[in-house]
Amino acid sequence: MPVIGMGFYLRYMMFVKVTPALSIFVLIVMTACTIIFPLITIFLMKSSKMITSVHMPSKEERRWPLLFGAFFFGLAYMIISQITEKFSGIDGLKHIAIAGVTTLMCCTLINLLYKLSIHMAGIGGLTGMLVAFAPQSEINLMYIIITAVFVAGLVGFARLKLSAHSSGQVALGYAVGFISQFIVLGFLSAQIL
Repeated sequence: MPVIGMGFYLRYMMFVKVTPALSIFVLIVMTACTIIFPLITIFLMKSSKMITSVHMPSKEERRWPLLFGAFFFGLAYMIISQITEKFSGIDGLKHIAIAGVTTLMCCTLINLLYKLSIHMAGIGGLTGMLVAFAPQSEINLMYIIITAVFVAGLVGFARLKLSAHSSGQVALGYAVGFISQFIVLGFLSAQIL
């Protein structure tokens, strides 16, 4: 979801257009830090028996992968922050990374007490980002937001159908993702207007 969100932002939300090379670099950083590095970490944890399954069925098994995920998102933030210092008008890129770290830290803290759906936090975060940025968008986001909510319903249904989560865990995951992204991005984007 972070790569999709960043790609959407680069395509439709940039008030100062960036070069294709910069866009590709940012997407490579996000892909490495939010997909590749976490997957490698999870497989290393599985092979060293720190977790029993890549599905991490218990909240105890999710603790370290979530912390590593937040760390890698923080790494993306640091790299993107270096880019935003060199170019003006692209602070929104680092705001997305800050919001991602915030969402993962919220998930990590809640996970200490209660298991929640990280899949739903991801799609909830994407939806929260779209809603937060809608007032500034170059295009009407209504249909895209409706599509995101529909996809969230499908993801939630799948998580329930697979018996991976209870309905409370699905709803909590979506709420944490949506609210954390909406608040952080809404606040930060208001600061740059």
